[in-house]
Amino acid sequence: MLNALTGALIRSWDTTNSLILLPQYCVFLATRDGSTGAIVENERGVWIEDAQGEQMLKGTGRHVRLPDFAGHRYGSILRALHHEILINVTLSGPVPNLYVYSKPWYRDGAMIAMCLKQTGNLDLIRDWILGLREPYDRNNAGETEADNLGQALFLISCVSGKSHPLVSRVLEETRRFQVRDPSEGLYIKRLKLTLGLMSVRIPDGGCSGFACASHPSPALVPRSQPISRRQREPLPQ
Repeated sequence: MLNALTGALIRSWDTTNSLILLPQYCVFLATRDGSTGAIVENERGVWIEDAQGEQMLKGTGRHVRLPDFAGHRYGSILRALHHEILINVTLSGPVPNLYVYSKPWYRDGAMIAMCLKQTGNLDLIRDWILGLREPYDRNNAGETEADNLGQALFLISCVSGKSHPLVSRVLEETRRFQVRDPSEGLYIKRLKLTLGLMSVRIPDGGCSGFACASHPSPALVPRSQPISRRQREPLPQ
């Protein structure tokens, strides 16, 4: 058993077989001396159960919520996916894959926050969100990506509000992406910013010319342009 971040050895067994039950957050072990053991995670921590007794792994005692999604058609899959999200909440923040990414992305962070909000685990990333000070994550070759602004606002809304120091900076940055003449046939792509503004309860009237890398808002598509079925579909609840 190794530390995923450092590779340091935590515990070892001379096993003949192991069984991973991902939806149950459990690994069963069979050893050469005929004994059995298990590595189990519950809402109180990660536990090792073997011939030496039951012991909680150091550093895993922070409480998390592990819903069983009882009654859901895909409950076992949701438990496994939720576990994957929790594993990738690192000391530096939420990442898509802790083995590949050392720094959080606002895009993935916002998606993870949506999930953690639903499962009651926002406290796991609260400090990271409260510490955000830049409107862009600059993870894509240093680019100041427009959709970062809405993502940042949404993240802030999960644990704070308009008083967060980054909000004013994000609003100032929206001016860089305003389109002077929407009548020229340009799509005004601002869905992510609008979601972020709504999340922190800021009217979006001042940003109606914002162009971001998202789907266009049907209300802002010039009438000469046909509205596709995808643009007519309501946002998922």
